[in-house]
Amino acid sequence: MRLTDLDTFVQVAASGSFTAAGARLGVPKSTVSRRVARLEAALGVSLLRRSARSIELTDDGRALAERCAPALRELDSAMQQVVEEDVPRGVLVVTTAMDFSQSGALARLIVDYRRRYPAVRVELLATNRSLDLFEERVDIGLRLHDAPLQPSDALVARRLRPLASGFFASPQLAPILTHWDQAEPWLLGHSRDVQPASPALVANDYGSLAALLVAGAGFAVLPRFVAEPHLHTGALIPVFEERETAMSQLTLVWLRSRQLAPRVRAFVDLAVQHLGRRSTE
Repeated sequence: MRLTDLDTFVQVAASGSFTAAGARLGVPKSTVSRRVARLEAALGVSLLRRSARSIELTDDGRALAERCAPALRELDSAMQQVVEEDVPRGVLVVTTAMDFSQSGALARLIVDYRRRYPAVRVELLATNRSLDLFEERVDIGLRLHDAPLQPSDALVARRLRPLASGFFASPQLAPILTHWDQAEPWLLGHSRDVQPASPALVANDYGSLAALLVAGAGFAVLPRFVAEPHLHTGALIPVFEERETAMSQLTLVWLRSRQLAPRVRAFVDLAVQHLGRRSTE
């Protein structure tokens, strides 16, 4: 039995298709199929049920994948440890939300990391989907969340800091700001006698919302890291500053391992310095 065949099968089990597994491994679909067939022949059992449109794990296949995946991850980490010789090198894959991927705080962290460890290539995956770090081969996740993260035997979580949010608006609204102290209960819904106003515009990401505010659309609640570049240029101004609050938490997560790769350990340490509670950005 070849270790390559076993690793390929685990990738097929995780991704659910030969094509996706091939993309992850950088080999054609036909090679993936051949490796899995060779593993089945070596073990003398059927690991997959194949149809024209899908594949499904057999009971033997599911048991093999569940038992071998952690072992392969440990083996990969151990081999990487030997190759790196305690010097950060190789590829570091980091994922975070779309909005935070464009923040100055993250940009400064990555630039500082690359300056310190030039032998590491950083790949930043910006997505609002919460990726499975193991299945998608991601080293580090920077998670933005409201509710506490669920405990996991597979992940280590390091809480970094709350992310401040507040009200921001275009300077074009300056002439009416003097009247907002009277309108505040109506705008924010803090009076029992009135209902809060319905939003005239909605957006599914804060970057778009900030662009609307810069164009004079009105005012809205934004994370401070989203508003920060526009505050520096004067395109946005803060309002109701006394009502700034923490909208979400920023937490660093990575795969639990006995042998943490130097490139991952170095990023964790530097992220705590850049993004820990001492920072007020």
